[in-house]
Amino acid sequence: MKQIIKAVLIFFNLMLFIGILFTAQFVLILLPKRRTLMLSYIVHIFSRIMVFIMGVRARVIGDKDLFREKSLFLVSNHLSYIEGIVASSIVPLAFIGRADLKRWPLLGVLALLSDTIFVKRNTHNIHRELKQMVSCLKGGVNLIFFPEGTSGDGTRLMPFKASFFEAPIEAESKIVPLAIRYLYINGQRIDERNKDLVYWYGNMEFFPHLLGVLRLNNIDLEFIICDAMDVSTIESDNSSQRKRLSSLCRQSIEDKLDPDKAVEVNSSYIEG
Repeated sequence: MKQIIKAVLIFFNLMLFIGILFTAQFVLILLPKRRTLMLSYIVHIFSRIMVFIMGVRARVIGDKDLFREKSLFLVSNHLSYIEGIVASSIVPLAFIGRADLKRWPLLGVLALLSDTIFVKRNTHNIHRELKQMVSCLKGGVNLIFFPEGTSGDGTRLMPFKASFFEAPIEAESKIVPLAIRYLYINGQRIDERNKDLVYWYGNMEFFPHLLGVLRLNNIDLEFIICDAMDVSTIESDNSSQRKRLSSLCRQSIEDKLDPDKAVEVNSSYIEG
């Protein structure tokens, strides 16, 4: 019964916000330069409701004052679709997502209406995609980028794609690495036996996995803010600098994912 109630609430929330985003897209035709920024705040509200319904409890660790700033280029490890919702619930942002996301039922519509920047695996459209990212960053929009390109199983960080690090260099935006670590499911520490209840990777089907997530009472995770990188003095169109930034971000996130640094679930966890 609880799973059904959660599913109904999520569906209602999705339909409501698709309607709100559609209306906002229409209204914001008059303010094209502000559109994505305004949409990011709408999605922020939507995400806060979603994490509450899903029972996701996130503890933010690090310099939270960074999130008072705008035009941040957030770089995160990727284990599931859940952390995207959590990140958006903590700070207004727009997503950089895979092009095939557009074809997903409901979520594809939501991604389109929220001005997600869709990227392809090949490099044919990279200049257009970078132009979109730079425009968003210069317009005060925070972007979140998952440089592994896909979600993993948590055993290791996959190689980071460096090309899109050109965007924060051109926009002179701060790069903020984020280390996301899932800790508990229903109060039990995540390990090899239960991690697939929240991790979504490989050939896992989305909707059966989501139904499994809805059966869970609570998901506890850490959202760790690493040291920001100021790239305002770096020259653009420099492949060695992009690779260096990508490597530094990967190392920063990897250091924070040390399992010995995990904390216990306590009252300092917040929902949303």
